[in-house]
Amino acid sequence: MRVKESLSCAPFLEEPLFSKENNEPATCWEGQIPFPRSVVPEPLEEEGEGMEQKLYYKMSIKLWKEEKVFGPGICQLLMGIDETGSMHQAAARMGLAYSKAWKMMKTTEQGLGFALTERVSGGRRGGGSRLTEEGRNMMEKYQAFESEARQAVDTLFEKYFL
Repeated sequence: MRVKESLSCAPFLEEPLFSKENNEPATCWEGQIPFPRSVVPEPLEEEGEGMEQKLYYKMSIKLWKEEKVFGPGICQLLMGIDETGSMHQAAARMGLAYSKAWKMMKTTEQGLGFALTERVSGGRRGGGSRLTEEGRNMMEKYQAFESEARQAVDTLFEKYFL
């Protein structure tokens, strides 16, 4: 069985890994770093209704204390803020209302016990947001952990199911 890794750019959204219309992988917004979502069999050129679908897995890593404190959605938001310098622009690129993004950020910061972002004062181009040192560190550790976990699970999936 030939297998390819599927990438998703908004892993907190429950989007299909491939669009139903054309079996094309989801695309990222410009400059976005994609997250591996799962091992997905390459689509057959012409799948008939009677053909068996291939087995694949989905994995999403969330970090918990008493409640969820960090996961793919907030990591995606931090990546967008880091790229654009604006929570508003990062939220818009993710298809989130600014109020939802702000609430996600505040809930995460309260759960972790430290600020992930800081406000940047005006100037000619107006204000914005940037990651704190702790916020950047958390984002980078989460991405590294998720990547290593994905590699380990890929190996186990292939061992047991392919």
